[in-house]
Amino acid sequence: KKHIYAKPANPAQKASARAIITELLREADKLAEKYEEARSITTPSHSKAIEDILTAIYRNKDRKYTEGDFGGSRNSCGPTTDGNSAVGKKLLDDMICLCTNKAAGTASECGGNDAPQVNGDGTNTGAKAISHITDLCKSPAKPPALTGELIEARLALFHSILGRHPNGQAGDEIRYVLGKYSGSQCDGASEQNCVNYVAQLTPPGTGITWENKMRDAIEKLKAGQTASAALRHYRQQLKNLALTARNTYEAAKLATEGTTLPLPQTTPGVVEITETDTTCEKKGTGDACKPPCKVEGTGKDAKCKLNKEKAKKLEEKTEQKDGGDSKTTNTTGSNSFLIKTSLLTLAFLLF
Repeated sequence: KKHIYAKPANPAQKASARAIITELLREADKLAEKYEEARSITTPSHSKAIEDILTAIYRNKDRKYTEGDFGGSRNSCGPTTDGNSAVGKKLLDDMICLCTNKAAGTASECGGNDAPQVNGDGTNTGAKAISHITDLCKSPAKPPALTGELIEARLALFHSILGRHPNGQAGDEIRYVLGKYSGSQCDGASEQNCVNYVAQLTPPGTGITWENKMRDAIEKLKAGQTASAALRHYRQQLKNLALTARNTYEAAKLATEGTTLPLPQTTPGVVEITETDTTCEKKGTGDACKPPCKVEGTGKDAKCKLNKEKAKKLEEKTEQKDGGDSKTTNTTGSNSFLIKTSLLTLAFLLF
């Protein structure tokens, strides 16, 4: 049984295989550059998106809650019909606005009357309440994959429920209020657990801060998803090149002296050396019959045949050219590097 890397014995097939695999290496070089470019985008995009999401939630990347602007008036909730510039700085503050009162606990709060109250005074702070509130938000048994589309859907849902729970009010700010809006205020009094985003969502407002960060995350996730799809595409193309190279090598290895075993071809026109009478004859007697093939005979007897002298000269020229063009970019640790290494090994064995 011959070794998997046994060298082809047929000189003509060896030269043809070398030319094909060298061209495959050139294509692999181009694909590897694209592969590495896509790889350089995929992981950082996801990591930066996570940073944006954490900033939207905590207003920092450290997962640490910092006190919002509550106090007796709960500015972080938008306590008046005009809202407040402190609203929407981070998601956790909005959760406090929705789930706690500022004085006595009531059953209408997210955690019932056991929820800590928040008015910014002494023990009644957001930092005291936030653990209780986040404990109420249980993760699903199987969380959905984090994608830009998922966040977009959640933001669309968020906007769809703004203005749904007024208590008979008719002010313009109603459409920008999330939660129970009673008494024209979101000050944390009984049944006034809400967030008023009117200052953020109407001119000259620049949007809700945490939502803006979420939208930044969407862009990064989508960029990463696009790059990831490209990465899979380039990886498969590289694998296809490696498979073509291996098939080419095996065909050359199995060919014995005097046989005309055809070799698999790459992109039409890329490889010019075709070392057998069979492959030359398939070209016909027209313009496609190019060196190392030549037209022999005339009229009906004309055929495209292998010019063995030309084939030998082109083989020598190819060997010289291959020696200078078979360099690779070191992408250690990546699939592109491993695949290109397999191609290089085959090319080396054909010298």
